[in-house]
Formats: sequence, structure tokens, C-alpha cells
Amino acid sequence: MKVLFSGDIFSNFGSRTTFRSGIFFVAYALLKEFCAMDDITVTIYSSYSKKNKVEQFLSNSRLNIKTISVRPLPNRQLQKWLNAYNEKRDSKGLKPVKGTRRLREANESLDQRLARWDMRRFRDYDVFFSPCEAAPPAVEETGMPIYTIIHDLIPIVTGEFAVRKGYWLYDVLKQVSPEKYYFCISECTRRDFLQYCPKAKPEHVRVFYNGFEPKGDTITETEAAEIIRKAGLAWKRYILILGNVVPHKNVARQMKAGIQFIKESGMPDFRIAIVGSCKHPEEFLDGAGIPDDDRRLITFSGYVPDEHIQAYYRGAFCLSFTSLYEGFGLPALEAMEEGCPVVTSNTSSLPEVVGDAAICIPPEDTDAHVEAYMNLYRNPELREDLIVRGRERVKMFRWEHTAQQMIDGMKNDR
Repeated sequence: MKVLFSGDIFSNFGSRTTFRSGIFFVAYALLKEFCAMDDITVTIYSSYSKKNKVEQFLSNSRLNIKTISVRPLPNRQLQKWLNAYNEKRDSKGLKPVKGTRRLREANESLDQRLARWDMRRFRDYDVFFSPCEAAPPAVEETGMPIYTIIHDLIPIVTGEFAVRKGYWLYDVLKQVSPEKYYFCISECTRRDFLQYCPKAKPEHVRVFYNGFEPKGDTITETEAAEIIRKAGLAWKRYILILGNVVPHKNVARQMKAGIQFIKESGMPDFRIAIVGSCKHPEEFLDGAGIPDDDRRLITFSGYVPDEHIQAYYRGAFCLSFTSLYEGFGLPALEAMEEGCPVVTSNTSSLPEVVGDAAICIPPEDTDAHVEAYMNLYRNPELREDLIVRGRERVKMFRWEHTAQQMIDGMKNDR
């Protein structure tokens, strides 16, 4: 089977935070698995402006894969320029550029020829697979099956930020149709997608959980301990909160619960370590109403590289990951792999991911957070049991299984 794999996301590989991006990680993991299959031929599709970056990423990753792209349609570029230019003229009381209409008609004809040429090139492929982006118009017009991964509907469900042009979800949701196929990474995501996108055909929306790729022992215990010491933390004496400080991550409530737990347990050397982007920590603490005396208990580590993340997991008393909404919840699996007990939400996708290998609580209940931390502290047997269960749980999520299930699904549809 010949798969045309949408690869625009790989053009962002130069960003230091990209490799921590869940969607980028999913795309890269699936690409490697697809390429390893004997009966699958993969070609990368990229938009014309991103092709060089995508090819550079493939070269750096030692993936010898053919790339294909479509040229920008000249009429669309011309329309953009003409509209802006004529708006300037109109503001000055001048008439539009003479011959504008005829020029547009000529370019529309050229656009149609180029689109037909692009369609002929795409007919060589059996399916179009996208880890997130919408399919280009030329692919849609060929009638080939289109498969898109739906990761989450955070902006729709939480209303945290607007879905505007340029954001991958905007184009995907705009082009939802009964003919297309969708792979959701959890039952929660599938349920939300069908609720907010009634045009999708339920039989065409299936769940395939993300895989998990163990990092192995990339650092020693001694190296991990040194990283934690330099961060101003004590080994196994901090609650780890991982993720960018945005509303749906529920950081403020976890932070307050952590402070309450430290005070009630009488452990002045305990800390709360927040790992993730926070542009203005002091403003965030002000907004959360954290008293000045309690701020000494909180450490903002910001962005840290992967090997340091591994150290933070290993050295933590527990991971507190009680987001209000998650499409999947990779940090929970990462923590389990490193022997770090997990306290997480009993809502959205998180119960699906952690099973019985974590403490699940209502994310909006501060007292439930404090009780969960206290149970781990007072009951060492519970903590050890969760560590054992967690390491078994992560074995259920493997990229080779996810990729094979997706390919089998595409073959069956054909």
C-alpha cells in the first residue's frame, strides 16, 4: 500500500521545544513505524514553502523518504496582493487597478491546469494520512481516502483560546465530512469530536491509543541526583507538576494543595517543582493568591531538556497531573516508566490511560489532592504498589501496535 504522509509538522524541528510537543512526537513515531513495514511505501507530502525544512529534517533523521509538494496557485497569491493594493487605492479615493478582472480570470484558468496536474501526481497513492493537518485541495479532489488523527479538542471544550486560521485544528474542523476517516487517541477525544463535529460518520471515527517509547537509562542515578540538586530540590522530597502554566493544566489548584499538604504533614524541606513554560511566575503566583511566605516552597524550572525531565521524574515524590482536560496524557506514562507514582484526574482521557496504576481524583477538588498526597506519604506500600503497576501499565502502549492497527484499518477500508 502506498501512503502519502502529511509532513508539514516536521518543518518545526528546529524549535527547542518541538521534540517535547505531543503531536510532533506522535507524527515522528508513526512515520518511523510505517517506514519499517515491508508492505508499506511512504511518501512525504509537504506544502511548497516548507519542503526544504521537511527534507532537512528527514536527512537529519536518516530517513530516506521521497517528498512531494504542490506549488502555490498563482491566482491565490495574486488575489492576496491585488486585494491589499486595491484597499490602499480605495483609502486614497482611487479606482481599482485597471484590468484586475481579466488578470484574475487568466490566473484562474492557470490555477485549474496546475490543480489537474497535481491531481494526476496524487493518484499514484492509495491513502492520505495526516498526523494533524487538513489535506490539501488537490488531494481531496482525487477522491482518495483521507485519514486524520484527532488529538484533542481543548480549545473547543475548554474555550481556553480561539481556533483561528493557521492553527491545525481550524482547517481540520472546517473540512470535516462523512467521507473522511479519523483516528482519535482516546475514547474521550472520539466522544468530544463526534459531539462537536456531527458531520463526521461515527463508523469512520475510531480509537487507537498513542504508543509509548521508553527512553531507557540515558542518565545514571548519580547524574539525575545532581540535576535535582542543582535545581534546588531534594531527592524524593518534591511534588512534580509538569506542563505549561495554562488554565486547563490546573496548576494553581495543584500548587495550593501541595502547599497545604506540606504544612499539614510537617515537612518543611518538601517543595513543589513546576516544570514547563511560565512567562511571568510572580504574576501567576499573585493571581493564584499565594502568600509571600509560601512562595519559598515553589520552584519554577521552566523548560528543561529531555534528559532532565527524566531526572525530575526519578527524583519526585509523585507526579501531580490533574488537568481539567487531556486528549491523551503522555506525562502520566513517562512518570510510570521512571518509577514515579501518579496522581491524576478522574475525568477526560486520563482514566483510560492510567487504568488502576494511579490515584484518580476529581481535578477541581483541592481536598482530594491533599488527601491523595497524604495517602502516598503515610502509606509506603501504596506508593510501591503504584510504581509496580505503573511499570506494567506502560507496556500496554507500544508504537508498533498502534501503527499496525492504523495500517490494518486503512487496508480493511479499502
